[in-house]
Amino acid sequence: MVKFDAKLWKAVFLMSFINIMLSVVNVMFKKMLNQGINRMVATTYRLAAGTLFLTPFAIFLERYMFFM
Repeated sequence: MVKFDAKLWKAVFLMSFINIMLSVVNVMFKKMLNQGINRMVATTYRLAAGTLFLTPFAIFLERYMFFM
């Protein structure tokens, strides 16, 4: 029998949250394309936004792992 502990629920909720956020990004991307924005410009904006969002996490995690 499987026990449902906090670690399991945390992973399930995190996975669900990530899937919801990815679907929101895809819907926003589709709306931008439907409004007439160029596909290359929309892709550039999407990659730039992802870079700006992930850079602080990468810097923090790399510093933390460097000193371990």
